[in-house]
Amino acid sequence: MAARLFSQNSHPTAHPSSQELANRDVSGVNGHRQPFRVLCAVDASPPAAAAFEQALALSAHRGAQLVLVHAVSKDERYSWRAGERIAALAVLRKRAEALSVPIRVRVQQGDTAEIILLHARAQAPDLIVLGSHEPVGQSRVRFNSTSDRVVRAASCPVLLVPRMLTRFIPAFRRVVCAIDLSSRSPGMITNVSSVVEDSRNVAFLHVFRDTGRRRFGRSVVPEPASPNALAVGQQLHLLVDTHHSGSEAVISVTSKRIDDEILRVASEREADLIVVGATRDTRLRRRLLGSTALKVSRRSPVPVLVLPAVYVKRELSALDEAALGWAA
Repeated sequence: MAARLFSQNSHPTAHPSSQELANRDVSGVNGHRQPFRVLCAVDASPPAAAAFEQALALSAHRGAQLVLVHAVSKDERYSWRAGERIAALAVLRKRAEALSVPIRVRVQQGDTAEIILLHARAQAPDLIVLGSHEPVGQSRVRFNSTSDRVVRAASCPVLLVPRMLTRFIPAFRRVVCAIDLSSRSPGMITNVSSVVEDSRNVAFLHVFRDTGRRRFGRSVVPEPASPNALAVGQQLHLLVDTHHSGSEAVISVTSKRIDDEILRVASEREADLIVVGATRDTRLRRRLLGSTALKVSRRSPVPVLVLPAVYVKRELSALDEAALGWAA
């Protein structure tokens, strides 16, 4: 029964060497060293199974601590299928322990997104990992899903893993980061390196829509005049050179939708990770149709990293760590 609740991938994750573990990034408060921490939401779905595999691969490679969060639906009794749930989570724990990954498992009843965000606030992870999938039925129109809610409210980067992913990469080597040249772009460029180990492999992409018309049904409505593509390209290169010297700046001029073009460029460059920015926009159109980040993640064959508008790493004291069960 347990094997059916949380499906597992047969591809083993490589052990990090002792030298690799020694070189992992750590930070601290008052001399307290805090390892990289990954929070992963798990349940019985294929997207969650893929998310666990990717989270485990990243954690093993980076010598990170792994927190598994499972939310029991508030519409069912907490004791329903509890034995199967306990056995399944024990299997995941053993897989992490076999790779020397420190792990904690948290189970709580309530709304899934709220439970994930609650534990994210308590654990102060460097990264949240969730499963992503193509919506069906009414959810194709109404995108207010668990992942959408977490992405909008999370204060740390969120990695969305497609359900069909079969190759789980411990360190991303070919990264496309889409930026919009807004006031938040410098922060995005800087924060990419908080999750992507070798940021020299990041190509920063800006999609410039070269169209003076937008179609609404059968009507064609003129758009306001756009800046010259050449000037936009110069702005992009200056921004990247200032905040991430040595990385590649790519401008794509298109009449397509922005999410379509991001996916096309990522496929053309054989990217193994796409990075986009989150939005906290709650306007009706955004809530119904979804943000560019969520549109990209639902169709991307590779993981999508969503960076928050503002990201300041919250460090925990040794006392906080002990209270959360991380004391040595």
